[in-house]
Amino acid sequence: MKTKAKKLIFIFVLFSTQYVYCQDLSNIKGSKPFELKGSFSAGISSINSTRNEKAHSGLFYTTSIAPVFKFYGIEIPVSVTFSNRQTTFQQPFNRYGASIKYKWAKAHVGYRNVFFSDYTLASRTIVGGGFEINPSILRVGFMMGKINNKIEINNNQIDEVTEPKFERKIMAFKLGLGKSNNYFDINVLKGSDIYSPAQLDSNRKKLVTPEENFVASVHIVQKIYKYFNIDIEGAGSFYTKNKVSPEMEYDFVGKDIVSKLIKTNISTQANYAIKGKFDIQLNQFNTSLTYRYVMPDFKSMGSYFFNTDIREIAINPSASFIKGKINLAGQFGLQHNNLTKRKIQTSDRVIYGLNMTLSAIKNLNISAYFNNNKTELVNVQADRLLDSFNLTQNNLQIGTMITYMITKNSNNQNISMSFNHNNFEILSLYDPSNTLSFNNVSNSVVISYNYKWKKSKLGFGSQINYFGSSNNQNSTSRIGLNINANKSFYKTKLNVRLGIGYAFNYLDHFADGSSIRTTFNLGYALAKKHNISLQTDIFHRNYKIQNKLNVNDYRSSLRYVYNF
Repeated sequence: MKTKAKKLIFIFVLFSTQYVYCQDLSNIKGSKPFELKGSFSAGISSINSTRNEKAHSGLFYTTSIAPVFKFYGIEIPVSVTFSNRQTTFQQPFNRYGASIKYKWAKAHVGYRNVFFSDYTLASRTIVGGGFEINPSILRVGFMMGKINNKIEINNNQIDEVTEPKFERKIMAFKLGLGKSNNYFDINVLKGSDIYSPAQLDSNRKKLVTPEENFVASVHIVQKIYKYFNIDIEGAGSFYTKNKVSPEMEYDFVGKDIVSKLIKTNISTQANYAIKGKFDIQLNQFNTSLTYRYVMPDFKSMGSYFFNTDIREIAINPSASFIKGKINLAGQFGLQHNNLTKRKIQTSDRVIYGLNMTLSAIKNLNISAYFNNNKTELVNVQADRLLDSFNLTQNNLQIGTMITYMITKNSNNQNISMSFNHNNFEILSLYDPSNTLSFNNVSNSVVISYNYKWKKSKLGFGSQINYFGSSNNQNSTSRIGLNINANKSFYKTKLNVRLGIGYAFNYLDHFADGSSIRTTFNLGYALAKKHNISLQTDIFHRNYKIQNKLNVNDYRSSLRYVYNF
């Protein structure tokens, strides 16, 4: 009993708090000083399986409470869960943050995700403080805080998983003129790792070094008349991979200025990135032309991830006809990497596709798509490879969906059919044995019919489905039938649903057993804000060709929820 009590107290301590939402103080007069809402739930589950998952079988119970405290409109959600199963928490700590807005001024404090530009501060989680002010056409923003906590490793212990980290702090600044659709911004970001001599020696054994970064960008957004939009950003980044590396023995243009902005040495790299977009928006025709150029080693501490070493140009036209009843959207793009010619191979990619939706006929909707990505890997430094293995990779996707709806006497019928085809292949020009070549083709077809009787609150559905996949080694396929029925009682307080599905499985075109699944769901509103639900799932799978044991699964759960 004491162990359970300690576990419950421990879970209450390790509750996870989400971010606090932005609060507009201009509406604070109409907000209540304090409000409490949320939910409480308790449930029991039973799982029995013949799979090799004994740890997941048995009887389990969970109880959770998720209150939301509200102070003058600022929400603080909290979640606490207790279970006899092992409970895991993605965030076993508190994260508090708030953005307070008053007219044209906004203040940020705590854990925040603030966006200045794609290449400087791009919604990176930062714990600290800052502000944004936009009086008239002036655009000013400032954020300062920490993005990484220090993680130290005990050298006396062997730890192959945990990677040490230095404490990392950043500072970002934005200055611009204009409104939301017409502005000129200058963005600057400075980030640096904080280290001590002891941690430096410890982390060096893990090849983790203290880094520093300075990024500056110019961002221009302009709307010309009402038909044209331009969005351009260019950025330059100076990144020092190791702050304690030896100093440079040579000078470069602008070294005196750069050295005042960032610690420069032999590990310092200078890179740049450019992106641009030009939109044309007419009544029935739209198109956008995009361009992106990012050098291989471009980095910014204010962003989580970049696709680097890429030059890309793309056009995305779209058109609408007959008052929106026919819509077409296309795409065509070219991508190229190895911009500095330092890699032994270069990849060239061609991307093109077409999407169409048609609703010109009453009650009938048709949609179709076609996409193809082609990538060629070309050997550009043959002397560094023993063999040439120039490869071509193709990924073709084709699909369509047809839906027909009938409404009569408030009863609804729905008939739909979908088809999807995917062909992925890798071809080698210098591979007579086809050891590098690969091909995988998959097809799926789904035909469904649904009927809903509005007066009797009765619904019926059926589905025939097929899926097949084949590659260089084997082929698998499955064809099945699903049937379900649902009914509401007592003015929709009680809802019942029953479903059954049966499928035949094939391996290399030979029968490989079958599977059957039965599901039952029941939901009942006991009273206002009080709900109870019962869910049951029974599954059986047998094999004829594959040397596997038959599978029998039984899952059932009963849950009560109270919303307050």
